[in-house]
Amino acid sequence: MDRSTFYSLGCSGLEEVQSIEPLLSQFHSSLFSSSSQTLERSVQSREINAQLDRDIHLFLRLLSPYLLLRPSLKCLEWLIHRYHVHLYNQDSLVSCVLPFHDSKIFVKVIQLLKIQDSDKWSWLQGLQKPGVPLSRLALVSHCQRDLSFMDFICNMVPEAVQAFSSAPAAGGPQLRVLFSFFASTIVSALDSGTVTDAIITKLLPTVQKGLKSSLVDYRAASLMVLCQLAVKVVMETVLVQSLSAVLCKSLRDRLLVPETMGALIVLFQNQGHAGPTKKSLSRLVSVPDLVSSLESLSQTHDVSPLLRHLLLYLLNCTFSSEPEAGSSAELLEKLLSHVPLTSDLDLTLCSELLDRSLSQDDLSHMNQRLQPVLRVLEVKYYSSVDRTFSSRVSSLSDDQRLLFHQLLSLSATCGKYQMVEDSHSSLLLSLNHPQSSLRVSALQKLHLLMSSGEAAVDLDFLKTSVFDRLGDDEPRVVSAALGLLKLVQNSLDFEDIVSSLLLLLKRAEVSYSENWCPVFSEAVQLLSVGRKEGDSLQRDSPEADLDRLVFRLLPLLVPSGTWESVRFRLSLSLSQSPLLQQHPLTRGWRTDLEVALQSSAPQGPDQVLVMVQTLVSTLSRNIQSMEMMSRHQTLDSLCACVEQLSEFSPGPDLVPLLVLVQTLVLSLRTVSDTHHLLTARRVYRVIERHLQETHRQDMQIPLNLPALGPAPCFSDWLAVFLQRDGQVQSGLVLVSVLWHFIQDLQSPDQSFKGELWWNPERLDNNSCCYLHLLAQMCGLLGGGASHGPITAQYRQLLRLFFKVHLDSPVVLFRFLSLMWSYGGLYGDQVDGRGQTRLGVELQLVALLLGAALLGSLSTTQLQEVVLKTAVFPSVLVVLASPLREMRRAGISVLKSLSAAGSAQYQPITERLLRTSEEVVADCSYLRCALGGLYYDSAHKQEVKESFQKLFQSLVTSQCPCSTSCVLMEALHKVHGQEVLLCLLPALDCLLSQMSPDGPSPLPDECVLLCLLLGKYSAAAAPLLVTDTHCRQLFIQALKTGTKIGTQRVQICALDQV
Repeated sequence: MDRSTFYSLGCSGLEEVQSIEPLLSQFHSSLFSSSSQTLERSVQSREINAQLDRDIHLFLRLLSPYLLLRPSLKCLEWLIHRYHVHLYNQDSLVSCVLPFHDSKIFVKVIQLLKIQDSDKWSWLQGLQKPGVPLSRLALVSHCQRDLSFMDFICNMVPEAVQAFSSAPAAGGPQLRVLFSFFASTIVSALDSGTVTDAIITKLLPTVQKGLKSSLVDYRAASLMVLCQLAVKVVMETVLVQSLSAVLCKSLRDRLLVPETMGALIVLFQNQGHAGPTKKSLSRLVSVPDLVSSLESLSQTHDVSPLLRHLLLYLLNCTFSSEPEAGSSAELLEKLLSHVPLTSDLDLTLCSELLDRSLSQDDLSHMNQRLQPVLRVLEVKYYSSVDRTFSSRVSSLSDDQRLLFHQLLSLSATCGKYQMVEDSHSSLLLSLNHPQSSLRVSALQKLHLLMSSGEAAVDLDFLKTSVFDRLGDDEPRVVSAALGLLKLVQNSLDFEDIVSSLLLLLKRAEVSYSENWCPVFSEAVQLLSVGRKEGDSLQRDSPEADLDRLVFRLLPLLVPSGTWESVRFRLSLSLSQSPLLQQHPLTRGWRTDLEVALQSSAPQGPDQVLVMVQTLVSTLSRNIQSMEMMSRHQTLDSLCACVEQLSEFSPGPDLVPLLVLVQTLVLSLRTVSDTHHLLTARRVYRVIERHLQETHRQDMQIPLNLPALGPAPCFSDWLAVFLQRDGQVQSGLVLVSVLWHFIQDLQSPDQSFKGELWWNPERLDNNSCCYLHLLAQMCGLLGGGASHGPITAQYRQLLRLFFKVHLDSPVVLFRFLSLMWSYGGLYGDQVDGRGQTRLGVELQLVALLLGAALLGSLSTTQLQEVVLKTAVFPSVLVVLASPLREMRRAGISVLKSLSAAGSAQYQPITERLLRTSEEVVADCSYLRCALGGLYYDSAHKQEVKESFQKLFQSLVTSQCPCSTSCVLMEALHKVHGQEVLLCLLPALDCLLSQMSPDGPSPLPDECVLLCLLLGKYSAAAAPLLVTDTHCRQLFIQALKTGTKIGTQRVQICALDQV
């Protein structure tokens, strides 16, 4: 190319790149002027060449951020051709391309350079011949070895900042690549070798400029380099203080506050011999975001290196007489409240606070400042405060003792520093003493303080002391804590009291010593008696709280264990509670229990079983006698109680769970409609969870299992559980509960069972919830009947399930067809029609169960199933599944169906069975098989009729849209006029629903509409001429603007044109 061509390219490149960077427009009159075409550098004066070098250097610096763009390369070619920058301006050219050292552009530029062995760029000679980019490792290694090259990189940054100083945002976005190159290169070079004083001298000017810069990326890069320096080398104290001063000063503009504080932390963490100056700290405490930033940093990092200097500075300011002493105390309180103290900083601060307090002449004028600080330390670090104060109290002089008591008077917990005579230590330490007798003495001392009012006791300390000792392992300590709780219960929260006492009572499940019995009786009495002179707790607390309390006590009311066990005695004690005697659910239990105990053998082995039977009878009777609204509320609370028990099972005692589940099942018939199904669903989830444990665990099955007869007795099954002392899985007992559940579960509406397709999309919520329960039970029973330790019992349950809910082969296979073909069941009754997906495992169980059941039917029954159910189309849905095991199970069902010999789908069945291996191997093969059968045998009447019947079944309004979509996908290659005629009614129905004013269509309806429009193919085109209705529907689709996902209906129609 000639010179004018290079010039034109260069000018066009400049025009393009200056639209991105306006600062480059200034070079139109210099480097890219028309006179530059005749300029020869070799004949110009020194002044002109010097000015030319400055212009080139500035231009290359401004061009560097855009070097990878094609217009920039055009400009660079002009400079190389006209000004020979690769010869006269090597440093400027290299600084321009160096940030892109791993690019091809860098290699091409380096290959242009004429490098001699003595040149500064001689180390790049190895790249020229092979033409490979400069690796990062080679770059970092040379930077670490050659200080002049490190200085060159450092100088690139301030020069670039100066060049872009007049740009919007001072060139921050443009220089981001350079800042990243600078930080990554320098940090890697520092990390790879020893850091010398010479390196620090080279780096510090650039780093300090960056820390003072208003450019966020420049400052961030400088912070990275500074942190690496702090980690790698021990700096002089003056240098550390100078750097910390710059960092603290840079926080004034509130840029990168967390990052800057992180750098301060790294600096003081690695330079522990030096600390910040008072002036630096005064600037740091003036940062508005100081507390929030340190709080955020403390969640992931150790902030103690900075926090130590900061807290001690604020504490000194708090004790000073300066005007800022009050604000320093407030900031100190906020830091202590929000930022956790680590590395024994809490002990250091407490010790410093005590030392400064004892060195004063008088503390009275500092009370307002010191009290909030001391209170925060007591709340968050009470052990450190107690340890510090306790260690000094015995060595104080008389003057210091007066100051010490002045400081204690500011404390909200001065009572806990009272001495306990027996232990010769503070009350706080005595409450946690290893010896139980001293813990009792401490509780008695606290009881005396609270009753006499001699010293102030912090409420949090009181609450912690009482509730912690209620969890003690010694009965006499717990008894003393109960006595204290009885005294101070008006000062404590009702819910906290109840929770602590319930936790205490639950320990009866694992307690074997009779010494605990009086303790538990006292706890029951405290729960039943009010807060004031025998007032009933029911009259002293909200009714809702009392109701919750009863249901939390209910599991403990269920008798368990042997007659001499602590747990059994607790049940007897609770039966005497006035609170439970008055509640509608447990009313009459005491009387019923007395009658039952009188009729059974005293202290006999069956006494627990008799009590359990009586309790179930009492609870069921009380629920049945309630008004409907109260009954609903009671069942809801009972379900919540059972769910909580199930959540924490398996535990040491499972009898309460079994008894309460049986009570719920027996109460199902007392409610109807929606509440019946809601309760049934919650109960079934608990039953299912524990029955599944039976499948997963190896279990020894007793030989004397009770029979699952017409009315299996729950107590007989529970007796097996109790006799084996819990070694038998609780799920085994729930087998008998599930028998009753199956019989008591009611269908809200039976009308849908007569339809060909069961479509959850068109059923009400109650019916969907019922179907979902049936599906879950079918999966559980089908799996249990095929494998597991109690398959015989599960098979009996499965037969009962079919008899009660699916009482004929037609109804049964309509249900199974739904499970095979439908991906979800709408069963959420609370939050609207939320979709609950059926798992693949559940669908696979249904398929295997269906194949086995089909094999047991007679030919007449098989033909009836094929004619009156959608079993064949639903099997096609299974054969289109992406899961191989699903398709294999579908083939098994299809083989069983073929025994019917029905002509309705026989041609399709025979073709699929002949190619069963291909169908199982590839989910897309079903399309090919159906399409091939249609086109190869379309002249045969029986094949045509089979496909017509299939299309008619999938476009009926009863068929779920999701199922229709899968079938239409499977029939994607089946086209023709007869096919389109069959689909026109469904197309007409869906188009009528796409009105802008109508309700939004379901997603599956939109997909189905698009698939139906796809049948307007070349094979069906003649129908547009002969059938007016067909043509009108297509025109209507062309006018429909409703979106199908991201595409409109009319676009789908146009695609067919």
